[in-house]
Parts: sequence; C-alpha cells; structure tokens
Amino acid sequence: MEAHRVETIIQSGGTLAVHGLPVADGALVEVIVLVKEPRKKVYPLRGTAYRLEDPTEPAVRATDWEAER
Repeated sequence: MEAHRVETIIQSGGTLAVHGLPVADGALVEVIVLVKEPRKKVYPLRGTAYRLEDPTEPAVRATDWEAER
C-alpha cells in the first residue's frame, strides 16, 4: 500500500475534496482523516497591553523591611 499526505480544509457540511493525487482513475483507495490540533501560541502574551503603575517605586515599603527595625 502506498501512502500520500495531503492537507486540506473541510468545507461546509463536512465535505472533503482532495485534488491532484497521483492515483489512476477508478483506483480503490482508503481514506483516513486525522484532525490536526491547533498550534499553541509560543508567546501567549505577545500583543497584549500592560501598564506599569510606578516602575521606579520599590516593590516593598521601607517600613516592611525587617532590616530597618
């Protein structure tokens, strides 16, 4: 059995059309449909907006440091 890989998109109503296969007219074929999973985003936060409230302020108040006590 010879295998040929073709990627296509399912049309409305679940119709599948594959063109240009190197197979003779009238040949008996077996069709197996594998549904591809969508690719996950490599950088999911790319393009999202962010805002720094006060980037020069320390993350912790000086009164909360134990070394200051």
